[in-house]
Amino acid sequence: SLSLRRGGSIVLVSSIAGFSPFPVRRPRAWRRGALGPYSVSKTALLGLSKALAPELGALNIRINCLAPGIIQTNFSSAVSAGGGRSST
Repeated sequence: SLSLRRGGSIVLVSSIAGFSPFPVRRPRAWRRGALGPYSVSKTALLGLSKALAPELGALNIRINCLAPGIIQTNFSSAVSAGGGRSST
């Protein structure tokens, strides 16, 4: 356990979708499925890291949350294929 070691680091991997969530209902242009639940889960990771930081910091445990942008994969094709939102 990190507390028994008297310190450590936790890294959570969120997404840019956590900062600007997709709608929960699927627009017709998105053929692969709704991305709303995915966005909600990534927003939760951002909140979790903020909520845990003070408590874990007192135990010398650092917590970070990464939020990469869109990377071209099959999963992200629902956004990058023209059916997604704009980046503005």
